[in-house]
Amino acid sequence: MKNILLVSMLTVLLSACSKEGPTGPAGPTGPAGPTYYGVIAGHITSFDQYGSPVFTNLSKAAVSLSGSVSVYADSNGYFYFTNDSTGMYVLSASDSGFGADTLDNVAFINDTLFQDIALSAIPSYFPISISYDTVGNAVTLGWIADTRMRACIVFINNDSAVYNRPSGYLLNYESAIPAGSTSVSINVPVQDLLNAGFVPGQSLYFRAYGIAVNDASVFENHRIGKKIWNAVSDSSMWLNSIVP
Repeated sequence: MKNILLVSMLTVLLSACSKEGPTGPAGPTGPAGPTYYGVIAGHITSFDQYGSPVFTNLSKAAVSLSGSVSVYADSNGYFYFTNDSTGMYVLSASDSGFGADTLDNVAFINDTLFQDIALSAIPSYFPISISYDTVGNAVTLGWIADTRMRACIVFINNDSAVYNRPSGYLLNYESAIPAGSTSVSINVPVQDLLNAGFVPGQSLYFRAYGIAVNDASVFENHRIGKKIWNAVSDSSMWLNSIVP
């Protein structure tokens, strides 16, 4: 009986000491911070399809700031935006023959902000065949031989519209292509497919591309948390199979 009374008294005491209660009215919103002006500047670094730096024709690269202002880099790859106000910006760069690149969380406060950006060339190499082994759980891609190392990527989707944009894939796998190789196999664990929402026997769609080595143009869309690959080959290989 004493134990029951002790537990009851402790329960009442703890309830009385609880910090929970009705939420008070929201306080007034403070004034906005001051707006400053300054310069957003940076440098464009370009790479060829094998990942080597490109030092020529840098002045062809166009850079835009939140889609409203565009400038061209100078002959050394430097660019400048002046009279920029405090805020968040989207910085994009593009050049003929290169995959575009975007930085979507550029925070500028005042004075001068230096923000570099890089571009990779769109590869001329591309897969010439594709197959999927449902027993070995591997995608095999065929290539024309090259004396230098290359790279490739395979996108997987549950829809026949599978490609290198966020809406076009659920999974992706990258692989190096060794110098002189005419074939490369990429493992696709069944557990990855199940984790992505696939079920055994479901249709499975693949699309493979060549991508630039150490792709500098790939960027993440932070609003949706998925990557966008722009430096991919113009030609690709498509395949339909089933989940093992």
